[in-house]
Amino acid sequence: MKGRTFNFRSPVGIVLTVLAGILLLIIAFVALDGLGFRFDPFDLSAKRLARAEQQRDQAQQDATARRIEAAGTVETLRRVEQVTIQIRAAEQIAFQSATAAAEAPDANTPVDTSRLDRLRLADERMCQLRPAICSQPTSTANPGSGG
Repeated sequence: MKGRTFNFRSPVGIVLTVLAGILLLIIAFVALDGLGFRFDPFDLSAKRLARAEQQRDQAQQDATARRIEAAGTVETLRRVEQVTIQIRAAEQIAFQSATAAAEAPDANTPVDTSRLDRLRLADERMCQLRPAICSQPTSTANPGSGG
């Protein structure tokens, strides 16, 4: 009795031969990879490296922009707080001045016309320098006479 030999030309033999060839190629690639050889026919590692560097640069630019934005926000808040303090101080001074003027002994006596003219001139000059502080045009009514 003679043993049967394997027929490489049969459909099963062709499939097994192809599978054995693929297995040998995989083993060769693993062995070469273990020895330090790299097989990258499409240069995928260089493309990944370029994409990673581009993402790093974008992240650094974003971080720089966020730092500048945060510093600007802090500076804006500091300035707003400073202006708010100045506004409150000015309101307090104006309130104290108005209260002191209303309680003054000569609060109901008419103001001299020459002094009133000087005060109007000073008000007009202030309005010319800073129009935003003048909410109304200068009135011609005599504040000392109550009308």
